[in-house]
Amino acid sequence: MADDTAPATKADIAELRAANQADIAGLRSGTKADIAELRSEMAEQRAATKVDIAELRSEFYRVTDQLRERMENFETHIEEAIHDSQTELLKAFYGFTETVRQRFDGLEDADTNLKKRVTTLESRVLEIEKRLNMPPAA
Repeated sequence: MADDTAPATKADIAELRAANQADIAGLRSGTKADIAELRSEMAEQRAATKVDIAELRSEFYRVTDQLRERMENFETHIEEAIHDSQTELLKAFYGFTETVRQRFDGLEDADTNLKKRVTTLESRVLEIEKRLNMPPAA
């Protein structure tokens, strides 16, 4: 086809068709190769993703176990702190009750001493009344 304005012959069309078919066949084989390459890359990526997921899952379980252990340790620490505070409160109450008991004992002793003194005074007054022959007050 030397002249662009000349009418196309059957041979020109057949030549063009053969060239187009060769181009299409080349595109198909190239596309198939690209698809096969993409499939291979996807399979590799899928395998790598599965490995990454497995690693992440094991890391998640490891971190979860660490958190659980820390929470258990924290719970134990809190329980010990509460128990210690209860013990300290009980000690403080026992000390307070001992002080109060000692005060009451002191008051009872003072009351007893006071009663003894009043009784002594009453007996002295009675003796004075007897000496003076005074009748006792009603």
